[in-house]
Amino acid sequence: MNEVTYEKSRRSLVKTVTFRVTKILLDTVIAFSIIQKAEIALSFVVFTNLAGMLLYYGHERFWNNVSWGRASKKLPDHPTMPVT
Repeated sequence: MNEVTYEKSRRSLVKTVTFRVTKILLDTVIAFSIIQKAEIALSFVVFTNLAGMLLYYGHERFWNNVSWGRASKKLPDHPTMPVT
């Protein structure tokens, strides 16, 4: 039997919430360190977006190592077709 792994909705929801909370905390810390100027505001937007992408990547890699919420399905074996 072949096996397929998929992600349950609860796992996706928990990942979404934990990522968003972490991102909000990151943005809050960064916002407190910036002075109210246009150049700095632009820097803030660029920096938080780049940092957010890196954070998201790390977050996804972390969750790839967590088995909670994963499920497997057994699929029937399919005979291979002979090549002619």
